[in-house]
Order: sequence, then structure tokens, then C-alpha cells
Amino acid sequence: MYFEELKTGMQVQIAPVTVQKEEMLGFSARYDNVPLHTDEAYAEQTHFGQLLAPGMLSFLLIWASYLRQDFFGEELLAGVSQKVEWHKPVFAGDVLNGTAEITALTDRSPKNGLAQLTITACNQNGQPVLIAVTECIVKKMPYRFYGWQTATVPNISGTMEAVTTPQKMYEMLRKIWCQYTCAPRLRDKWSPENPTLGQCSITAFLVQDLFGGKVYGILRPGGNYHCYNVIGDAVFDLTSEQFGEEILCYENNPEQFREVHFARQEKRERYEYLKAALQEALSRS
Repeated sequence: MYFEELKTGMQVQIAPVTVQKEEMLGFSARYDNVPLHTDEAYAEQTHFGQLLAPGMLSFLLIWASYLRQDFFGEELLAGVSQKVEWHKPVFAGDVLNGTAEITALTDRSPKNGLAQLTITACNQNGQPVLIAVTECIVKKMPYRFYGWQTATVPNISGTMEAVTTPQKMYEMLRKIWCQYTCAPRLRDKWSPENPTLGQCSITAFLVQDLFGGKVYGILRPGGNYHCYNVIGDAVFDLTSEQFGEEILCYENNPEQFREVHFARQEKRERYEYLKAALQEALSRS
């Protein structure tokens, strides 16, 4: 899953895994060669009364089971830190199971974010034996809109300074575009899976507010114009994803003017709503 798709509180159940004595002995001999893990006679004289599984083996067994259904998949870029707390001893024959939960998300850069994963493992009696907290760098969704490579022009408005580039605006608007901001004629087709549908003109003029340049329109069947932005040599279209695999022509199109578009009250109101929602999102962050 991409970073934007993760939510705190997401959980998966970890399939049970049995601690095998032979695996305990082999792991201990190589990585944790102390009598409590390798010498049965010694272990029987301790208050445990039997061989104790190495703590790292217990963690690695449950971690391997988690990886069969992990959240991140190919979007995992790297691990950053790992903290494990052990709460109960683990012995041969114990059956470990548990849950993995996303417990924190931190925006790290335009390309990735930091996800905190907390694993709680229990034995067959329901007793927690360990809690592990892992921080992972997770890839963000690649930009999918036309001209994303050039959508790096600076904010020149003196407002909403945190919206540093059109790429950053796109990231934020993906969480704001909604059925209400969609053009009325397309609202019954809008969905969170297709968030840019019917958002072109109000988005393009909002981009113009912060980054300058001009708005142009591609004539569509039915007589409507699909709007996009041109700023210097940068040509980009934050809402192009709605057309799927269709290839649009971004050359020799007429300039669009907000006075014309906003003569329609419903469009002005949608634009003002989108702008206010962006400002509110900035104030929360």
C-alpha cells in the first residue's frame, strides 16, 4: 500500500506460528549461545524449568508470519528503527499469534512517509509475550497527472506558503476533492477512486491563484472545456487522471478566464469551497 492509503488504526491478524525445539536449538547455537537456550540440564535447574526460546527468535517467527500479509508490499522502501519489548518467556511448543497495527503516520517528503507499525504477539493462553514497534519508510503514490515533472514552479502568491509547488497542491487536493466540488453534471459518476472527475476548472484557477500563469481549455464533446495550467515552460494538468488512458492535446488551445467560468454561480461556489477547504487543511497541519 502507498503511504496515502494507510490509516492509523488499520490492523491485520497474524497467522499462528509454532515454536519448534529444533529451530530453537539451531538458532541459539548460532546467534544466542547461552546455556539457558542451549543446555537442557542447565535450563531445568532455573526457575523456568526448561529451555527458553531466544527473544529474537520469537520476534522473527512472528515477523515472518506478519510478512505473508503485510501492509506495505512493494511500497516499502526501508526500515528505520526497531524496538522490541519481551513480556513473557517463550518455550518449545508455544503457539504465537497476534496483531499488526498502524499506530502513527508522519509525512516525510514529497516521495515518501514514515509509518509506525506495532506488533503485539501472544501465546496460546492469550498472554502477551512481546510488543514490537517498527518504523518504515513507505513510498507515496507516484504523480499520475499530465506534466507532473514540470509542476515544480514556486508559490508566488504570498499566501498558503506551505503549498510550495503544484505537486504539493495535488497531494493535498487528493484528500479534499469530493462529490460537492465535482461539476453537477458528473456528480453521479464521481467516486473516491476517481477523485479528479469534474474538478478541472476550479482546480486550475486555484492553481493560478498561488502560482500564476494562464489557464487553457481543451474542447470536449458537449461543448465544455477541460482546463489545465501553463506557467512559463511548465504545462501541467492536475485533473488529467479522470480521462484514464485517453491522450489529450495540450497545444493550441484557447485561454480560459475566470470571469467567464465563474459567471456560473455553482462553479464559483465550488471554487470557493475548494479554496476554503485547502486553507482549513493547512491550518490543521
